[in-house]
Amino acid sequence: MGGFVHLHVASGYSARCGASHPEALVARAAERGMTELALTDRDTMAGMVRFVQACAAHGIRPILGVDVAVASHRPTECSPSPPWPCPPGSAPYAADEPPAPFSLPKQRLAVPRPGHGNG
Repeated sequence: MGGFVHLHVASGYSARCGASHPEALVARAAERGMTELALTDRDTMAGMVRFVQACAAHGIRPILGVDVAVASHRPTECSPSPPWPCPPGSAPYAADEPPAPFSLPKQRLAVPRPGHGNG
């Protein structure tokens, strides 16, 4: 597949975003001759271990990520019940503040390569 890499791939661990098991995604990428593949599930990293293990078995370099939904911490209108009831006599919270910045630490993941004395 000449240098093409899917960087936004959701597995069945993503609620309503993906349907395939990580192992099936990796096997299909290997069939197509891909050397790298990303897994970026929605709001979870639950499938990462299976994904990395499948990548190691097929000689594919895993790229790990997560598609995180970020929302404001303040409601735009009052709710009569939790989670955000407004105090009596008060107006709804202002939602004009931008959401807090979100970042993940950068780190490298050591992935065993087949045939390189690690197993």
